[in-house]
This record gives sequence, structure tokens and C-alpha cells, in this order.
Amino acid sequence: MSTLYYPCEASIFSKKAPFFYKAPHSQFASGQLSEEELEAKKIRTETLSAFQVLWEGKEFSFKQDEIVREIQVAELAQAKMNTPLFITPKFSQPAPGNNLNSTNKIQISKDEVVLITELTNSNWAQVQKLSDKKNSGYLPLDYLQSFSEDTGKGFTITSTYLKENANDDGKIITTIPQRQTVKVLAWEKNKVLVSYKNFKGYIDPGLLFLKADFANMALHKDKGWLQVKYREGFYLKTSSENLLPINEFKAFVTNKYRAFSLINQEKGPKLRSRLEIKNLQGDYWSVSILPEHGEVWWKKTSLQSTELTSSESLSTEQILKRQIYSMAFYPHSQIKGLISASGVFKTMDGKTWEKIDFFKNENWPVAITNNKIWIVGHYQSINEGKSFEPFIRWEKLSQLVEDKYSLTPKFLKLLKLESKKEDQVEFTMDTGFKKVKLTYDCKKALWQIIKN
Repeated sequence: MSTLYYPCEASIFSKKAPFFYKAPHSQFASGQLSEEELEAKKIRTETLSAFQVLWEGKEFSFKQDEIVREIQVAELAQAKMNTPLFITPKFSQPAPGNNLNSTNKIQISKDEVVLITELTNSNWAQVQKLSDKKNSGYLPLDYLQSFSEDTGKGFTITSTYLKENANDDGKIITTIPQRQTVKVLAWEKNKVLVSYKNFKGYIDPGLLFLKADFANMALHKDKGWLQVKYREGFYLKTSSENLLPINEFKAFVTNKYRAFSLINQEKGPKLRSRLEIKNLQGDYWSVSILPEHGEVWWKKTSLQSTELTSSESLSTEQILKRQIYSMAFYPHSQIKGLISASGVFKTMDGKTWEKIDFFKNENWPVAITNNKIWIVGHYQSINEGKSFEPFIRWEKLSQLVEDKYSLTPKFLKLLKLESKKEDQVEFTMDTGFKKVKLTYDCKKALWQIIKN
């Protein structure tokens, strides 16, 4: 029999066990394997990143170069952590996950302000230390956060002409491609004077994203800090409905969850659409070669945040109005628990239910063992939902079923979870030829098939 990599005999890995896909934007996983095994078969690391965003109440996926984020229009930024500046060989581009071995000893301290001199791609920036501008190198954008006392740069929405004066019929100097950063020098006649490479000239501000587009608060030269709604050409509209010239503002506090679309999606956001980012780090991918699958893509967990977020909170009354797919509470208690109802929610007080964004809007079977291990589908948590780890090895579970019934499963689909005595959970699986019940001992990581 050929090896099956179905999306479980379970085992606990020293590293995480990512799902892998035929392509980064495949809707369904092809299987799951330990990170050690995927690393051993890895052929390259891709800088491709996907961001989940909300637009008009619906969720969409964008590649890294299909949106612009507030850090991409910053000129000054603060380091989120102590880190060295990465040095790469001449003409090479840094890539997340690569070993950037270097003799460079230049250190950036947490909260140190650096100058962003160039965006090398959508994930990395070339930066300089303000204290010594001869010292430069590369940092991932995820290591940086915007510095408020900075008016930022411009980022071209589309290709645009750079003209020698602010008149509409001005002579064209050059063409600036889409996704380029320009330095804003001055405003004149509703046009903006910018520098781009070795050129200076005027462009229409409607063809730029500016730091002001990402601002929640802005510091006016006379009126102090004001709450901002949006930019309208040369003006900022405040929460009090006033329109004030953008060149009268000296600093901006930006919204790191805001982004703008650089593309038109069919039945989705259009160019310039304002988006809300759900996963700030994006999803970086590695590529491996597996027997029976060929080239597969998987998210490198070591580059992802382990902190699970919540974007929605519901009362018990609200959540019970939804169609309930599965629910589980602590033994002998209705206080702490899990519920699956167009998303997985947890409660620690029996009153308020916080959505676990990791599981998106999907319905997963849930269970809680007598020893308070939380199970959501093929993930488990030993810290009350602060983090979840995959624990099912689908290829070995498939072998267990085949050894029992002498038939290879067409697929393995999890239908139901039910907590049993101590640390045991009963799983009901659809194999494509019959439904099978199995027990899993969370403590011993042991699977057994229950006779039907």
C-alpha cells in the first residue's frame, strides 16, 4: 500500500505538525505531517504571504503584494524587539525562514527608531540606524511598527506620470510604476511634490496611499490631536466632520489592522477598497517534495504568532440563537466550555463567548476531557484555549482502519467528538465505506477502534 497523508494514530511532535496543500490558496488540505519531516523534504522557502481580511462583513484572502499596509507607507519605524540587522549578499533578496548568516554585529534595540530607506519586497525593508546612517541592513516588516512622529511616504496605487509642474498639462518627466514608494516634499494646487529615485515632480494625490489614509488620530499644528475618519484628496475629514488640509498635520497614529486593496477581486473588494486585516503576520510558506503528492506547500509555524486572537464576543443568549453544531463544558460545570456555531467560541464565565479566530467561521466538533484537555476537531489545547496544537497523524490512522477492515479508506472525515472517562475521547469517523468509532487516550496518545 502506498503511504496516505490524510487530514490521524496520533503522536505528539517535538515541533508542530502543519497541514500541507497543493497550492498556497487551496481550499482544502492534502494532509498533515510533522514539521521535522516536512523540513527534511523542504526544497525552498517562498516569501509568499496570505492575509485574511474583512470587507463589508465578509472574509477574503489576499496575497502579500495585493494589499498595502500602514508599515509600508512609514518612513520612520520602531523595532518591536532586540534584533540584529540582517546583511545579505549583493543583489540577493532576503526571504523569511532563510538562514541569514552574517558577520554583521549591528544590533537594533527594542523601540529604537530606524529610517526605512527601501521596501525590498512586501515583507522586508532596508533600514538605517539614525545614530549612524552608514550602518544599514534588512529587517522583516513584522519586526517593525510605525512611529507616530512621522508623516510617512506615498505608495503608488497605479502607474502614474511624474510631471514637472502642478498643472494638468505639465510635461511628463517619467512614469512611476504601481507599488512604489515616493517621498512627499510639498503640496501645491491640490498636487503633491514628490521625489522618486533621482527625479522630482508632481503627481495627483488620488493616485497615492499616504500615512494619513491609515490614521485614527492626527496631530494638527494648531488644534492638537484630532480623531480622523478618512482622507479626501488634499484634506483629512475629522470625526467632527471638518475638512482640514493634510499639510497642517505633523504626526499620525495609524491603525495596524487597516489595509487597502491593490487589485480588483471578482465579487469582492476593488482597487482602493478599505480592508480590515485579521492576521497581522500573514502566512509564510515553505515548499517540500512528498511521495504521491509531489510539490506541497505548508505554513512554517516557527514564523507565526502563537497568540490566538478573538474578533467577536457574544452573550449566551446571542449564541444560543445560532444553529449549534457541537458544544462541550467542563465536567460537572456549565461555566467554562466550547461551542461550535459558525465559528468556535469559548467561555470562561458561562456568560460571554469569545470567538477563537484560528478556526475562522467553520464548524468543528468539540469536546473537553475530564482532565480539562480541550479538543476542537484535530487540535487540542492544554491551556484552556490559549493555543492549540494538531495531534492527529492521518496516515497512521488510515493504516489502523485498513488493518482492521482490510479496506483502504477513501477519506477520513471527522463527524463527532464525545468525551469519555478520564482523558479518553471518542471519535466518529467517516471512512468512505463505513462509519468507524475510535477512542483516543490523550495521556498515552493511543488510538483504538471500537467494535460496532
